[in-house]
Amino acid sequence: MPCHSVGGQGGNLGPELGPDQDIPLTTAQFASVMWNHAPTMLKKATGKGIPPSQLEAKDMADLLAFLTSLRYFEPSGSALLGQKVFAERGCAACHGTMGEGSKMGPALRRQTEAYTTVSFTTALWRHGPKMLDRVQESGMPWPELKPTDVGNLVSFLNMPPASK
Repeated sequence: MPCHSVGGQGGNLGPELGPDQDIPLTTAQFASVMWNHAPTMLKKATGKGIPPSQLEAKDMADLLAFLTSLRYFEPSGSALLGQKVFAERGCAACHGTMGEGSKMGPALRRQTEAYTTVSFTTALWRHGPKMLDRVQESGMPWPELKPTDVGNLVSFLNMPPASK
């Protein structure tokens, strides 16, 4: 029985463990969090008739790697800040204010699958050569992204379209 959820998926007995959570990055930090978490976890589990988890060293390493990967691959972001970044970096000039597309550039809002930071990075890389041609032709500056922009842009582009 899963006790924790990740991104709202999973159990609800323990706290959320998704990318928005402050999860320790080092093994030592993780060990102290697990130790401090044990009394509450054991009390809740016992109350629900759930036996304590027996984790081996490999299980613990896998768990830490998984939790660390959540923030590495899927940094959280704000759709509102993403919309602002989209406009400030000049993306909206070609792709429309809401990423809906225009005569200058295709729609970027996903109709089916949501962007991940991996698929978004891939799309940016593939877009680079055409984009470079466009900015050179138009005299526009190359839009530089800050590392903090990516999570916000992904959140904005994955935001459901406003209802009409």
